[in-house]
Amino acid sequence: MLNRIGVIPLVMVAALVLFSACDNVVDDPQLGETDLAVNTIAPEDSTEEINADNFEQGSHGMVAERHQELIETQEALENVWENLFGHRSEHPDVPEIDFDEFYVVFASTGGRPSGGYSVSISEARHLATENQVLIDVTEEQPGEGCFVLGVVTYPYVLATVEKVEGADYVINETDPVTRDC
Repeated sequence: MLNRIGVIPLVMVAALVLFSACDNVVDDPQLGETDLAVNTIAPEDSTEEINADNFEQGSHGMVAERHQELIETQEALENVWENLFGHRSEHPDVPEIDFDEFYVVFASTGGRPSGGYSVSISEARHLATENQVLIDVTEEQPGEGCFVLGVVTYPYVLATVEKVEGADYVINETDPVTRDC
């Protein structure tokens, strides 16, 4: 015969088993009232960081408007390159990109009133559940104490981003970051 002290732990274990089973009961008219369903939660690792490499960055790109673009061909990259550097008497050669493996993301801030501004691809990640690649573009601004040149600048960045077959690519402009000097 169980004494009173031995019954309490047994009752507590039974209650825990009963209450944990209640979390899995689904009130669904298509399931019978006594049927249990397993909770399916998307794994936390369904978001995977992917490689993004800022390969060309500067502040004199001469693209007057804020602009973001996913470049999918070498020809499209050559057009963007010409817009960035066509105003110069000499400009760097267009890099050859393996568009079977990568896309190129182009982002520019448009004109800024002084030096000290920049833009970068701060993060790229694949959301497996939606099959989307989210690309974060972040502008950095000079803080109040920063010494900057009083010349209009046109910050830009070009970055390779891994190609994920069939994924939709979304370019997301994050809040600007202010640099302390």
